[in-house]
Amino acid sequence: MEAKLYSSKDVSNILNMTPWNVHYRSNNLGIERLTKKGERGYFYTEEHLILITNYEYKKSAPKGWLYNEEKIKIVECFLNNKSNSTQEISKKLKIKIQKVNYAINEYLENKTITVISKL
Repeated sequence: MEAKLYSSKDVSNILNMTPWNVHYRSNNLGIERLTKKGERGYFYTEEHLILITNYEYKKSAPKGWLYNEEKIKIVECFLNNKSNSTQEISKKLKIKIQKVNYAINEYLENKTITVISKL
């Protein structure tokens, strides 16, 4: 019996996250995304869903990826306007949605954010 496969969109709906987060987590976990003949996109198994769900972000941001002010603005905006989506926050602050997703996910995972500073 063949295992059920979930599309990226299905996974993002099930786990309540953006497709970008699904791909980011799967890339960092080294998950080999599957393809179906005659269908576009990537597909995941139930084992992949569990791995993606339990993924833990690195405790520190990649060097130079986000500046202090950006991260702080993103989290402040998120906390003040919890009804806003990441897309709305991205448009409001004029910051790429990937950076918004990363900062909010880091905050939600750790209840804190790591900021880069130059000494």
